[in-house]
Amino acid sequence: MKIGLGKIIELSVFSSLVVSLHTIESFLNPTFFKIGLGNAVVLYLILNRRTSTALITTLLKIAAYGFLSGSFLSPVFFAVLFASISSFTLMAVFIRVLKTGPIGASIPASCAHNLVILLFAEILIRGITSSLFPFVFAFSVLTGFITGWAAFISLKTLKNLDTKKDEYKITF
Repeated sequence: MKIGLGKIIELSVFSSLVVSLHTIESFLNPTFFKIGLGNAVVLYLILNRRTSTALITTLLKIAAYGFLSGSFLSPVFFAVLFASISSFTLMAVFIRVLKTGPIGASIPASCAHNLVILLFAEILIRGITSSLFPFVFAFSVLTGFITGWAAFISLKTLKNLDTKKDEYKITF
C-alpha cells in the first residue's frame, strides 16, 4: 500500500492535534471523565468524508495515550481502546449512515465511550456500575453536546479552507 506525502502530512497534523488536546485534558483532569475535545477533530474529519483519516487518527491517539501515560497494554489501555473504537464507530454510523449532525453523533458516541469504560470498571471493581451509571450518563450527554458543538464550530469556521491555495478565510 502506497501512501502519499499529502496523506502523511494530513495524518500528522490531525493526530498531533488530537493527541495534544487529549494530553492537555489529561493534565487538567486525570480521571476518566474528560470532555473529549479530541473527538471534535475526529468528528470534523468524518463530516468532511475523511473517515479513514479519522480512524487512523483515533488509533494513533490511543497508542500515544498508552505510551505517554505508561499504560500501554494494561487494562486501562484496553478499556480506552475499546471505548474509543466504539465511540468512533457510532460517530461514523450516525454521520455517514443516519445523516445526523455533529451533536447528534457526538452524544451517543460519548455515551458509548463511557459505557464501555464503566463495563471495564465493573469487571475490575464489582458493583461500581450501578452507583456510577446515572452520573456517567448525564456527564456523557453534556460532554457529547460540548464536543459536537466544538466540531460544528470548527466545521463552520474552516469551511472556506482551500488547501490548494495558500489562503484561508475565517468566518464566524
